[in-house]
Amino acid sequence: MSGEVIVGLGDGKGRIAAVEMLLMNDTAAGAIRAAKPLDLGALVLEPGGAGIQTIQTMDMALEKLVGERLITPETALDRAVDKDAFLKLGGKPKPP
Repeated sequence: MSGEVIVGLGDGKGRIAAVEMLLMNDTAAGAIRAAKPLDLGALVLEPGGAGIQTIQTMDMALEKLVGERLITPETALDRAVDKDAFLKLGGKPKPP
């Protein structure tokens, strides 16, 4: 399962995709079948991801793009799913 959002580059000269990805397992599929998609966020952040093998949330993808100085922190914060958690992730550029 994946989702993406296209955001403008920090230099204003193009766009880049921020991609979230979840490899399905029985736990994730059960949350979707039960119409509890918000439970997926808890599964992602659980230590070990409740058996989820590979995961990147949208906020993690945005933080990575900010860290690589491809997008601005303001752009990332605007697109972040959980703005408070995003700020705690360190949604600020890393020093050169």
